[in-house]
Amino acid sequence: MFGTMQFIPLETAQKIMAAAEAEARSNGWNVAVAIVDAGMNLLMFQKMDGVQTASIDVAIGKARTAAGFKRSTKALEDLIAGGRTAFVAVDGVVPVQGGLPIRAGDAVLGAIGVSGLTSAQDEQVAEAALTVLEPSQPPDGKPRKLWEALLKAPSHTLTVKDAQKAVGTTSRYYGQIRLREWVQKRGGTLVCAHRRVTLNMPACHQPCE
Repeated sequence: MFGTMQFIPLETAQKIMAAAEAEARSNGWNVAVAIVDAGMNLLMFQKMDGVQTASIDVAIGKARTAAGFKRSTKALEDLIAGGRTAFVAVDGVVPVQGGLPIRAGDAVLGAIGVSGLTSAQDEQVAEAALTVLEPSQPPDGKPRKLWEALLKAPSHTLTVKDAQKAVGTTSRYYGQIRLREWVQKRGGTLVCAHRRVTLNMPACHQPCE
């Protein structure tokens, strides 16, 4: 079980990398993806065709930053924007959205870094990659909020409205199909506002939110 591991197994790293590539390709994107261990050592790297060369170092830097600080690079970016500029002086730090830690419980086993797109899109790919982890080990960011909402939901049943609220209604990644796949993979059910029709069945004929 991944939750009991003290390191990232090669098989898990391969699954994370494959999920990142799948998310990028589904959107017609090309990215560079890096996965590092808890010691910030590079475990796996992949650069899709057409990605700018500079994204190689950026992706690796994001991953190492997320692993080293045990938090998302977006969190560091926000701290700096809020006046904590001392982080900029730390050698090798890439405080730009797109790096997420890989967790097992409270332990950080490593991190993933993505580069090649806008920062928000980089993080979208990273988030999608980490959804292959076990339900008990949610990644940072929007998936964690959705996971928490699912645990609190009666019978693990979420309405689309509640699910979208958990991740933010402006999220492009979590459309209804993505939400359904994510929730079902974790043993839950996604329903319309009337709580009678699951979204993998014929659509409800009444107006739904």
